[in-house]
Amino acid sequence: MLRLLARSTEPNVETATTKVAFDVATRMNIKGGTDKPTPNQTLPFRERLGCSPREACVALGVGRTFLYQLIAERRVEVTKLGRRTIVSIPSLLKLLDGQA
Repeated sequence: MLRLLARSTEPNVETATTKVAFDVATRMNIKGGTDKPTPNQTLPFRERLGCSPREACVALGVGRTFLYQLIAERRVEVTKLGRRTIVSIPSLLKLLDGQA
């Protein structure tokens, strides 16, 4: 368990700043409960529409460099949403089936 303490003259005094950092690190919401999982975390991988490049690397069992090489060769489809890159899971499944 991560516990951040402020350095002050009084021992074991938490400041508001460290409390916020503690809440963010443990994914706690203001009311004290944990955040609910997003829909992507509850769907099986094959049923999702997209994933992060990191998740795609894990699914394919390859490194980031090779994944981006596949993207450059247009064997794997991606979509940019702002700064985020979303890898198309159907294109990953086609690649694994040998159709890409």
